[in-house]
Amino acid sequence: MPGLADPTDTSRLLSTIELHNQALATSSGSGTLMDAHGVQTHLFDPHTGSAIPRWRSVSVRANDATTADALSTAFSLMQEQQIRSIVVGFPAQAWLLPSGTDQLVKLG
Repeated sequence: MPGLADPTDTSRLLSTIELHNQALATSSGSGTLMDAHGVQTHLFDPHTGSAIPRWRSVSVRANDATTADALSTAFSLMQEQQIRSIVVGFPAQAWLLPSGTDQLVKLG
């Protein structure tokens, strides 16, 4: 069963997710850092130019990998309410990992 790993300790699972003919994608800035302090990541907000994601990680389960990947990347820079309004329009679920915690927020 696929798991959602802690982005700072990938050997530690925060949750497991059941998949049945679905895809799961996770986006996290922790994989590719762009500065020596580990603050700027490869996830850039096209509106502001900021490279600081709102979430430690975002995982999305969707019917196909393209949708799951696109949504997880976009959601990394969005506020929770914006994500909620998009998730209801898709057959998808999202798991958000806020900064400073290891408690996932499940949407959808």
